[in-house]
Amino acid sequence: MLMMGGPGSLNSQALAPPMGRAWLRRHLPPEAALPLLLMLIVVATVAGYNTPRTLRVAPGDETRQLFFGFHGLEQTDDGPFRWTDGHSRICLEQTGRLVSAALSVRLLGEGAHAIGRTTVTFLVNDRAIVEVPIQGVTRQYHMHLGDALATHDDDCVTIASAASPVPGDVRMLGVPFGGLALRPLDPAGQLNVPALLQLALNLLLALTLYWLLIQGGVSPWTAALGVGVGAVLLLLAVLSQISLPGLGLARHMVPLVLGLAALGVAGAALRRARNWRSLHQLLVRDLLGMAFWSLMLVALTEILQQLLAFGGVWPLKAGFFPNITPLVIIPVAGFAVWAWVLLHTLGGGVRVEAGRSALLLLLGAATLSVSLKAVVRGWETLFSTFTDNPFEYIADVPRVGNDPIGFLRTFVQVMDDLALHSSTHPPGSILLLWAVERTLGPGPVPASWVAIGLSTTAVLAALWAGRGLGGPRLGLLAGAIAAVMPGQLVFSTTSMDGLFNALLALGAVAFLLAMERPFRPGAAALAGLLIAGGLFFTYAATQLAFFGLAVGGVALWREWAGAGQRGPARLWAAGRPVLRQGLIAAGTIVLIYLAMGLATGFNVVEGALRATAINAEVMRGVRARPFLPPSLAYYTLYLVANLLAFGWYLGPWGLAASLSAGSTALRQRPPTSIGALAAGLAALVAGMALSGLFNREVERIWGFTYPLIAVLIANHALQGDTRTQRWRAGLFLCLAFAHGLLIRMLLSTFW
Repeated sequence: MLMMGGPGSLNSQALAPPMGRAWLRRHLPPEAALPLLLMLIVVATVAGYNTPRTLRVAPGDETRQLFFGFHGLEQTDDGPFRWTDGHSRICLEQTGRLVSAALSVRLLGEGAHAIGRTTVTFLVNDRAIVEVPIQGVTRQYHMHLGDALATHDDDCVTIASAASPVPGDVRMLGVPFGGLALRPLDPAGQLNVPALLQLALNLLLALTLYWLLIQGGVSPWTAALGVGVGAVLLLLAVLSQISLPGLGLARHMVPLVLGLAALGVAGAALRRARNWRSLHQLLVRDLLGMAFWSLMLVALTEILQQLLAFGGVWPLKAGFFPNITPLVIIPVAGFAVWAWVLLHTLGGGVRVEAGRSALLLLLGAATLSVSLKAVVRGWETLFSTFTDNPFEYIADVPRVGNDPIGFLRTFVQVMDDLALHSSTHPPGSILLLWAVERTLGPGPVPASWVAIGLSTTAVLAALWAGRGLGGPRLGLLAGAIAAVMPGQLVFSTTSMDGLFNALLALGAVAFLLAMERPFRPGAAALAGLLIAGGLFFTYAATQLAFFGLAVGGVALWREWAGAGQRGPARLWAAGRPVLRQGLIAAGTIVLIYLAMGLATGFNVVEGALRATAINAEVMRGVRARPFLPPSLAYYTLYLVANLLAFGWYLGPWGLAASLSAGSTALRQRPPTSIGALAAGLAALVAGMALSGLFNREVERIWGFTYPLIAVLIANHALQGDTRTQRWRAGLFLCLAFAHGLLIRMLLSTFW
């Protein structure tokens, strides 16, 4: 019967696209994806502005460009408040054009009466709303605004009253302000008009994300669907009151949109310039990359600081306190000798043995960080973290007494009474410092030396990963770069975070290598053991889930590509070893903490939940829903601030090298071992940044990524012939050390 169709019939049927796909192409061409996405963004923005919600302003809000003419925050039995100066304004940005709204203002009447204030006038956008007598008690003053907010996107509420100094206080005092609430009313069939800038930023963000996905090889409809789903989820969060837009959202979005757009432009330019002959020269490519990232870091930091009226080196957790001393020649000379020995080992035909490499790296990591801090900041600063510091773990060592098991048993119950860092971390640091006191003696000196010594082991993670993925030379150079990166030079002397980062980095490397053939069960068990150890010191260990899922996904992909079977048998053959390794690692962690719970009563899950709640209350002022950011504005602000701080510690040289090596590895099909590392790092940093759990200090908290990133940098450096590889290795070593040297000399980092 097939022959009845003619000689070409079978081929024509085989080549014809499926009916469903042909219908989609005819009715939903790729060119329609972007317009439909932008229409969705407009609809979602309008819906968000017409969702019933109350915008609240508390006296203690830290939103920039909010309070004008107010004095500092004070506290009474009635709660926090700020004195006005007689004509103070609260400016609310991008509220949109509201058809009708109600305003409530809380004033502390007793304080106002005490200095003779009897009336207050409320104005909106310089339009008088009402003048009311001030009651002698704290109360809310409610007023209907009508259409007072219908003509401007940005609105200011003015609190006007008499003002004068009082005995013993030279400030001009008006009335004590205790809070404000703005509630849009039912527009009665009309629509509240979104603020133009907010709408434009929403559209630009969607367009930029769509463009970046297209550049990454994603189809137009897939890109539009991905961005559109994200927009719908955000809208649902607003509609359900899970997360409100908050104050300053548009201001916080500007650097995010600009940064993403710059990345898109740079990516497009790089693809167009791939055929330029000069770009094939390694040094030219590196210099262009460093120039780009220098411009990005400086420009975005300056924009964010200007928008938020910040100064100094914000968002870094540091202050600008330069101390330039000629004694810095001591660590510089030490680095020169150490680097010469290392480069000679790399390029001199010497066998790069694991033991010799480890000793060389540990020696450099310990001596360089200690000598640098000692000559720049003073010998005594090596011990300052643990000296009379009520916020550090050492303050709670006496609580352990002679009963560490009892301390573990009651740890979760007493967390609220512990020092700040102890209350937001597991008990491992306290117990370690207790053991140091029992074996080496009390005080900050032995505690500091142990912390410094254990922190240096982070370089072994880079050595281990490099040797496992690329051989001894890659391992040695990766460990050397990790030893002199700013995060290692600064935070290993002296903070417990150096130990945390070492354990987590070693755990990540163990899991990465466990996902390499021949999939040794012992390697997976070791990964679980190391990660469990890290979890006993920091709950940041939970973030390694992002890394593990990505590495496991790449391992599955590689096994799938090499499997000979078809159908479900192929999937099972590819997935069985990957799944087994993951279950062994996860099972080891679970078994360790089940055994610990049975033996001591310590519940790591309860501890993590309580620590997160304490951290949210201390860092964000959030008492409910500690795992959610207070608002989208807060989330966006710290998404940008965290990535900038992290980027400053990697530096233009580190960003250029690691991203170049990572992107090159990820483009290979199937991915290589370096590609698995790059995918894991990308998922880890993206997951932590997007989680909303971190409020600055990420240059220290995310430090366990540095040894892994050092492997990518080393892989990027070891290109070209032997001579080229040697000078490139020296170049990146010098850049890393110079970067750390500048941070130590110019900034006070509190550690």
